[in-house]
Amino acid sequence: MGLQSSSHMRIQTLHWYRWGIVFLLLLASSCGQKLSNIDLESLLVQSSDLSDSLTEGRVEAIEPRPEVFRHDQAIEQEIQTRAGNLVAIVRVYLFRSEADRDKAYNLFSLAESQEGVVPYSVSSIGDRISARYINEEEFELVFIRCQTVAVITVKDFAFEDQIVHYARQLDQRLASAVCP
Repeated sequence: MGLQSSSHMRIQTLHWYRWGIVFLLLLASSCGQKLSNIDLESLLVQSSDLSDSLTEGRVEAIEPRPEVFRHDQAIEQEIQTRAGNLVAIVRVYLFRSEADRDKAYNLFSLAESQEGVVPYSVSSIGDRISARYINEEEFELVFIRCQTVAVITVKDFAFEDQIVHYARQLDQRLASAVCP
């Protein structure tokens, strides 16, 4: 009877183990579904983000480049003056994998100008941020917020304060949409 009881317990344990695996797989797939359902475009520039002198520009999806890193979704939007001059380019990448997210962040934040890395001081954006001058006319903010990497390239210093303000707004929306 002891042998039969031990065998019965192993079968029950195996049964619960299988159900646990099924539960974890369902949980993982539902998280993936949630990420794929996030509408990144709706998180980009909104009317209250910019002054009257700026407006949102074209929006387009960024195609995956698996040889560089794997993102689940990515989108790019321009910010322009009312006259149509380019002020900034905003790119947001959504990742299921932290390893791919970190690889993308490292790739974007390690770009260096001819003068070397010249830091740009900005705080309270993202979980991790890199901000630097690219050249005499541009600076770039790269930040991680949970499962996203945002890259904002500012092309016109006259609007840098407004773009940094916008980056904080974007960061708050990303935190609400993608953080657990």
